[in-house]
Amino acid sequence: MFAPVKGSERAYIKLKEENANNPGCKFPLHTLKDLTRGSYVFKTASELISFHVAFIENVQKNPKFKIYQVKNMFIDTKQENK
Repeated sequence: MFAPVKGSERAYIKLKEENANNPGCKFPLHTLKDLTRGSYVFKTASELISFHVAFIENVQKNPKFKIYQVKNMFIDTKQENK
């Protein structure tokens, strides 16, 4: 499933936020992620886990690919920080 491409206004806002967090970096383009956005939807947890394992195995076999970040929207970060 594909989400709409991140617009230029939202990308600029994200860059400004990152610049505020890293004042030494004038234009932190390397921090801009997920411009073309995509997602996968699974009916069960086991489908999700199977996909994740297969995806990681395939990425590890191909040196052209690199995973920069995995975002887990199911983790409650407020609980993690306690």
